[in-house]
Amino acid sequence: RGILDRTHVKLYTLKSFGRFMQESDLQVTRKIFTPIPLPMIHGIFAEGGLLHWLHSINNALATVWPSLFSFQIILVCKKRIL
Repeated sequence: RGILDRTHVKLYTLKSFGRFMQESDLQVTRKIFTPIPLPMIHGIFAEGGLLHWLHSINNALATVWPSLFSFQIILVCKKRIL
């Protein structure tokens, strides 16, 4: 399950993936940083739950310091026009 399942061929850092996109003539147009999906782990973190505030802090940290707190990073790319 997750990033270590057999469908994933290679793991990248944000920097190495950015380099890979440049080499592939793709331009990163948007970066989306997602926090650990705490509400999926336990309902106490869901909206209205006792620890929902912790999920909110987790989300803010993933946005401010994605290399440390992001669960996954999604890069939206487009073909670079030469």
